[in-house]
Amino acid sequence: MLPFVGVTPAPGYVTSPDQLARRERYEAEDKYSRELKYKLNRAVASHDAEAVKSLTEQYVQARRRVMELKVETQKDKAKAAAARKQHATSMRQQGFPAMAALIGSLPLEPDAKAREYFRSQQA
Repeated sequence: MLPFVGVTPAPGYVTSPDQLARRERYEAEDKYSRELKYKLNRAVASHDAEAVKSLTEQYVQARRRVMELKVETQKDKAKAAAARKQHATSMRQQGFPAMAALIGSLPLEPDAKAREYFRSQQA
């Protein structure tokens, strides 16, 4: 009955701590790999062969983790988009085209303020 009046399930980033954790881990790993790249560039500039070798290995592993997490977060986005489309189609079929358009226009990811709000609610 709730979808008939426009109440739809909460998005995955609210109901699925796994999705939220994957997204946060992806962001942290990406930041870490960028820092490693910066350190690697500095080591190359200073001609420190030992540091270059060590940082190169760390950077390659970090980028591999980032790419794996990116694939997972893209899968999460695809699932959210499919669910949103299904809800919009259902609303349209029920005779609520305006509500369907509104649901279809919602962003797949929350903005930074919304993310911070949901993090504070979990604590």
